[in-house]
Amino acid sequence: MSELYFVGADIIVETKNLLNLTSVVCTDGMDENELKAYYMGVENTLSALKAIVEESELPVINMTGMEIQTELSIEDLEEYYGFM
Repeated sequence: MSELYFVGADIIVETKNLLNLTSVVCTDGMDENELKAYYMGVENTLSALKAIVEESELPVINMTGMEIQTELSIEDLEEYYGFM
């Protein structure tokens, strides 16, 4: 019998981590106004993503506060969300 597993992560934190890794490359050569516009766009995008994750009826599992992506079984989810 195969088990069902999920990957849980704080999607917003994971996205910010990815952006931090790539921002130097993306912003290379930008002047001050371009940098402000870039970071405003990043924050707007993260706000929109947060709204989707928190308000969506899609099967998104956002594990707020989780530091690294983690594989979870259905039992882990039940325990995390207090279903048991």
